[in-house]
Amino acid sequence: MMTTVNALCAADGVVCLGTRNLARELRDEQAKRVTSQTATTKMSFLDEDNVEMNFVKGKWQKLRFHAPETLEPLLRRYFEDVQVTDLSGSNIKATCRHPIALPKEEYEKAFEEEFNMPHPNGFRHDRHLELVGNLIKLTVERNESLAN
Repeated sequence: MMTTVNALCAADGVVCLGTRNLARELRDEQAKRVTSQTATTKMSFLDEDNVEMNFVKGKWQKLRFHAPETLEPLLRRYFEDVQVTDLSGSNIKATCRHPIALPKEEYEKAFEEEFNMPHPNGFRHDRHLELVGNLIKLTVERNESLAN
């Protein structure tokens, strides 16, 4: 996903994002043990990669949690300027500028995953090729302008 966000950011653009705050989730996990009788989520757990799995109404939901120490290095792979802020609530926010040029193959792989996701029973629309071609062209042009 972050490769696609990088690609969609203009050379002089800004990406503002938020993610779940690991410290807050760990506090909430303790509270869930006490109030589990009233919880709407019937089954959930946080794995060793800080991914929470929730089983709600017959479906699994997957949520990743970050601490500033994990979020900033992740974002620096895609952007030169990263400012992580607002650490007090249930979300951590970040502002990213100056996308880093990645290999064309990384963009192609990311676009294939993001714009042609599988539906149930492995069905794919396969209607993304024109969009992907245009995005690759624009991303390569942006990356060339970054190099100059």
